[in-house]
Amino acid sequence: YNLSRNDKLAKRDQAILELLCGSGLRVSELVSLTLQDIPSSQRILKIYGKGKKERLVPYSLRTKASS
Repeated sequence: YNLSRNDKLAKRDQAILELLCGSGLRVSELVSLTLQDIPSSQRILKIYGKGKKERLVPYSLRTKASS
């Protein structure tokens, strides 16, 4: 976690980096995520990748804690 940043976007940026590194998402998949793709009760993302194929991608507790 980047403790040197105190701006209001630091938490968002950390969650983005955790998702990209920890789950193997492509940047295009990450930017197309909506809140409906992130169920709050599970640690699984519904991703629409190449060819509009749907896949379920788990993410870590560390990622969830940074969001």
